[in-house]
Amino acid sequence: MAALSTAQPVQAAAPQMKKKVVVFGGMQRDLKVYYGLVPRPLDSQATARLHSHADQIMAGLCFLHANSVYHRDLKPANILTDDLGNIRICDFGQANYYAPGRCQTMCVGTLWYRAPEILKGEAYDLRVDVWSLGCTLVEITTGRFLYPYDNEASQIAQISLSNPLIRHAA
Repeated sequence: MAALSTAQPVQAAAPQMKKKVVVFGGMQRDLKVYYGLVPRPLDSQATARLHSHADQIMAGLCFLHANSVYHRDLKPANILTDDLGNIRICDFGQANYYAPGRCQTMCVGTLWYRAPEILKGEAYDLRVDVWSLGCTLVEITTGRFLYPYDNEASQIAQISLSNPLIRHAA
C-alpha cells in the first residue's frame, strides 16, 4: 500500500470550496478502456496482469474498509492503471464513512455494479463494495457485464433468479 501514500492532496481550485482533490501522476487509462483493448480469451500474460490487478484492487478496498470508508461506486471506469500495471481506485464522489451499527440506505452507485441491498432500498454496509468488486472482476475477465439491465426492477429480478439466497430474501 506504499503507492497510496504517494498521492498528493491539494485544495480544490475554488478556495471557498471545502473539498480536497487527490492528484495521481502517470495513470494512463481506466480498466474499462484497458480490458476493452485486450483480446478474449485472455492469454497467460493478460491473465497474470488480471491477477495482479485483482490483488491490488482488493488491497485498496481492504485499506479503505480498514479506515471505515466505503467507495459505493467501484467499477472498471473508476479504477486506473498505468503501463506497469499499477492500480489506483478513483472517483470517491459517492464514498462515505462507515460506522458500525449505522447502515446506509441511500441509493448510490452505477446500476450494473449495485449490490442487491441497494437495489432493494435496504440498509447496507461495507459489503456493497465486495459485490461491486465481483461484478468488476467478472467484467474485466469476460469482457461482459454480469447483469446488464437498464432499470432497477430488471436488475434485481435477474439477480434474484440467478442466486437462490437473494431470491428467498426478496
